[in-house]
Amino acid sequence: MFNTWNPQFSHALYPQMMAGYLTQRSGGRCNLNSKPVADAIRRIASEKPGFPPDSPQLFQEAWDSVRTEALAPALRSGSARELMPTKPVFGYVMEYVSEVGPPEHLAGLLKHADEIFNPRWHKGGFYYERCDEVVDEDGEWKFCDTFTGNALVAYGRLNVPDGMRKMYETPWTHEVLDTTPWIDGLGGFEQGVDFLRGVWDQDAKAMIMTVKSWSGERTIGPVVKGLSEGEYEVYLDGEFVGVEAVKEGEVVAVEFTVGVEERDLVVMMK
Repeated sequence: MFNTWNPQFSHALYPQMMAGYLTQRSGGRCNLNSKPVADAIRRIASEKPGFPPDSPQLFQEAWDSVRTEALAPALRSGSARELMPTKPVFGYVMEYVSEVGPPEHLAGLLKHADEIFNPRWHKGGFYYERCDEVVDEDGEWKFCDTFTGNALVAYGRLNVPDGMRKMYETPWTHEVLDTTPWIDGLGGFEQGVDFLRGVWDQDAKAMIMTVKSWSGERTIGPVVKGLSEGEYEVYLDGEFVGVEAVKEGEVVAVEFTVGVEERDLVVMMK
């Protein structure tokens, strides 16, 4: 969170903080290394400056030297689950990387979660299955607590560079909310519909929404409110539906069926 009040320090610190903790894998995946491995990588990198800290070569040499220690991480005092780390480490790293790290690190960690953490769907909710094993025999990070699996990876996926800083410096005020179009009439999650995207594009003067159902076909009736006066074209899945003339205080209401395939609604000023 310190990126909100001291972004220069936060960005400058990133290479030092993450050195040794991330290793590039095949296909763009990025492994999170435990502290014993990261410490060994930093030591070896200082002796072999020709190798970057995230290189697989340095990881393998470090892993071979500290494998026994890395497979027995620090324990939580009094914990019944003796091998659990004390913090949701992967999730915290994901937050930090999504805020100030390079795109390839974020994409690599997300790929690691998708390939290693056993992603699951449950009643329309996407999460990563809990795993109490910290690392496997090859040094791949496996520990996934419920906070990381349900929230922190999702936060990292949704965040944008300097996202928390932007919310801190330019929060949504009453004035912004009063002058920005929005969508009403969507009901709740009991409808069995996932809302994958909802954005007002100020430059295009367009409201864009993407939805899908996870439990069969559903009929929804989104209502776009807060529009300025003018004529608006309505598109559903890229197909022109019609034109709505809007006066002050009026809305654009559209009703359509949603299934398991994504559907896009666009309401755009002519």
